[in-house]
Amino acid sequence: MTNNGRYRYPDVVVSCETSPDEYFIVAPCFIAEVQSDSTNETDNGAKLDDYTKIPSLQRYAIISQKTRQVVLYKRLGDTWSFTVLLENGEIDIPCLNTTLSLEQIYQELGLDQPESQ
Repeated sequence: MTNNGRYRYPDVVVSCETSPDEYFIVAPCFIAEVQSDSTNETDNGAKLDDYTKIPSLQRYAIISQKTRQVVLYKRLGDTWSFTVLLENGEIDIPCLNTTLSLEQIYQELGLDQPESQ
């Protein structure tokens, strides 16, 4: 549940805390949404606003399903910054002490691979 009492159902959510039941996540540290034409406005508006108010959240990723692009929001103390990853790059997920590359995200989707440089 978000701070304003809304329930959200992200496409991907990670929490290292024990949850009271299988449908309720306590203290998420990473959330990802797969963006589509019908969810674009919500993912970048209401959900962004709700998610960035969750004290435990460290990263929020909006993943495009049309192009190899991820918009990654990162908590920096009490503020948030964002980075747009195009074609290549990695998402760091501190609460899992790991990274996830765009190659891993898009490997089975048949989107054009970037050319080697």
